[in-house]
Amino acid sequence: MPFVSRFLTKPWEGAERYLSFFDFESGRFARASSRSLFAEREINTPAVELWLKRTIEDPLAIARPRLVVADPKALDDWPLFRAALLMLWMQGVRSKSVDLEDARQELDRLAALPEQELDHLVALLREEFDLQLVFTSSRKEQFAPLFFPSSGLFPFVVNDRNCVSGHSFALGMPLDLHCALVVTPADSGGLIDRTRLSPSIADSSVGVARATRVVVPPAVAHAMSEPDLAKILRGLRENAQSLIDNVAEKRRLVAEMYALTGVKLSEDASGRLKPEVPMVRVPTP
Repeated sequence: MPFVSRFLTKPWEGAERYLSFFDFESGRFARASSRSLFAEREINTPAVELWLKRTIEDPLAIARPRLVVADPKALDDWPLFRAALLMLWMQGVRSKSVDLEDARQELDRLAALPEQELDHLVALLREEFDLQLVFTSSRKEQFAPLFFPSSGLFPFVVNDRNCVSGHSFALGMPLDLHCALVVTPADSGGLIDRTRLSPSIADSSVGVARATRVVVPPAVAHAMSEPDLAKILRGLRENAQSLIDNVAEKRRLVAEMYALTGVKLSEDASGRLKPEVPMVRVPTP
């Protein structure tokens, strides 16, 4: 069970801070306290938990009100930017720490970095990834609400002309019912199509197979019958997983095609497929 900080799911809480969720494995809806639904005890050391609180959770929780009202300067604040980018980047490491000792040790090493080195790491990540706030589609005063997957974040696909396959993977983390923090490969040349981000993140927020549970907004849970909602959630997750799988297969086929011509592809730091540039030996005079 991945670990998700309690403060992240607060906008999805109902009465008495309970969360309504759908369990894909059992096929049932249930309710649980936000304190316990995604919690795992004695996973991290006290030092790591303190670092997580001070470096990531507190800055993000304090700044969330600025983000959800689209304050254009919110992400210019370095402690917030650092917290947001680290939260997205390390969520995979952190959620794996429940089961994998290596991932837990990686988190220990990250928490032990001096602040200057941590800032340097985030600066390097900033060169490879773009962090942005994306709002769901809306009409008049209505909007398509986001779900919250048990994985803590959700992957999706973006059209990317900087990748030889034409697509790259991005990650989103629900921040509120109507917006998510999204990280994509860095795009200084306008080669990523961002026009589909807003219309698609609500559906993508259900997550993929890794997310065995999904928290449902209270208004959605009350708006339809459980069988109808379960059908919709299964369909959204199947579509999201299918798209990820299809793009992964396309990337594999593109790599094979290039290999037939003698060109090897490799992933850069942001996950884009790029032709490897062969080293040319210069004859010694």
